Amino acid sequence: MYKKSGAEWTLYNSENTPFTSNYVGSVEVDNDGNIWTSYASTLYKYDGTTWSEFSSNNQFTENVSFTYGNSRIIFDDENNIYASSDKGLVKFDGTNWSIYNTSNSNIFANDIAEIVFDQSDNIWCAHTFTEKIEMFDGTTWSTYSQQSRAIFCDTNGKVWSGNGVHLIRFNSNSWVQIDETDNSDFMAYPLCFANDNDGHLWIGTANGIYKMKENI
Repeated sequence: MYKKSGAEWTLYNSENTPFTSNYVGSVEVDNDGNIWTSYASTLYKYDGTTWSEFSSNNQFTENVSFTYGNSRIIFDDENNIYASSDKGLVKFDGTNWSIYNTSNSNIFANDIAEIVFDQSDNIWCAHTFTEKIEMFDGTTWSTYSQQSRAIFCDTNGKVWSGNGVHLIRFNSNSWVQIDETDNSDFMAYPLCFANDNDGHLWIGTANGIYKMKENI
C-alpha cells in the first residue's frame, strides 16, 4: 500500500506492517479517519501511527477470505465494519464478529465481491460468479438476477452497477439498462465508479474511463 504526501511516497508492506502478504486489493477510510485494508482472514487498521490487526480465524466454522474478488470494507454510522468475503457478509464491531450466510439467513449465495450502503442504509451486495445482486435492509434479503463486477451509490442516492456488458441502474424495484438513447454511448463492462465534487459520475470500464455529464 502506498501513501502520497506532496511529492513523497511512503510504502507500507510486509516489512514495516503486520501484513502477511504485499497484495492489497482494497483500501478504505472509516468515519474517524483510520485506514483499513485486509488480507486472507484478517482486517488491518492504521491510525496514522500504529497498525492493529483483527483476525477472524476461529470465529466461524469456516475461515473466511477478505481477499475474495478484492473484497470491500464499509462502515455504518456507528463505525461497525461490514466486509464482503467468500463465506458471506461479515460484520465486526471492533470486538465481536458475526456473519450472514446461507446457513443463517435468506441470502442467495455466500460469494460476495462488492458491497455498498445506499442512502437508506440498505447494503447492496454483488455476487460476481453466481450472477446475482442482493439488497439487505437489516432484516430481509432481496435478490435480483444480474451479473455485477462493481456496485455503487452516487451522491443523488442512485445505485449503479454493470451486468457484464451494459451499465445498469436500480429504478424503484428493478434494474434498468442504460443504452445509447439514454446518452450513454458505451457498452464496455463497467468495473468501478466514483463521484466528483460536482456530482458527475465517473465509470471505469474495460474500454477506458467515462464521465457522465448529464443526470440520467
